[in-house]
Amino acid sequence: MLRRHLPKLSRVTGEYRVVSKVESGRVDLYCLDGNPQPGVVLIGDAFQSVCPSTGLGLDKILTDVDVLSMCVSRWLATPGMGADKLSDFYNHPRKRATDSRALQRAHNDRNAAVGSSLRWRIHRLLLHFKWRLSASVQTLRGPSHRSMRPAKSRFTTTAGPQDPLLRSSTSEDLRHSRR
Repeated sequence: MLRRHLPKLSRVTGEYRVVSKVESGRVDLYCLDGNPQPGVVLIGDAFQSVCPSTGLGLDKILTDVDVLSMCVSRWLATPGMGADKLSDFYNHPRKRATDSRALQRAHNDRNAAVGSSLRWRIHRLLLHFKWRLSASVQTLRGPSHRSMRPAKSRFTTTAGPQDPLLRSSTSEDLRHSRR
């Protein structure tokens, strides 16, 4: 079914093998607002969800833990754990920047995929044009000029070092490509 709906996908990704059915699910973005409960600190997804497509979940939790570790020593210097102390954590500039970046990236990724405004339709059109142009140029150059190096991506892969898509060009590859 994938090859039927995306017949030119292998030009972009290289050869692939489908190993399971596609699984999808809905992602709800949320952020707690209002006054924090005295004595309770919410970090990571407990405070604000992160869309998996952004790849920022670990960055967000590590930032929250680091900011919390800086706040705790000040909190313990005086008695009590009121909402005023906790607001130091929730309003910390680095925490707020990380939360904001995660939310903005989620909205951008969603709009880039399904946004119906003119801006996002043009964005997708230009992206598809770029892919088609790149594929056409590679076809015209022939197989000896095709790079085995994948495009830069913010996503990671679990492929091993023997994977031909991860093989880097050697000086011998470059000599052959100049002929």
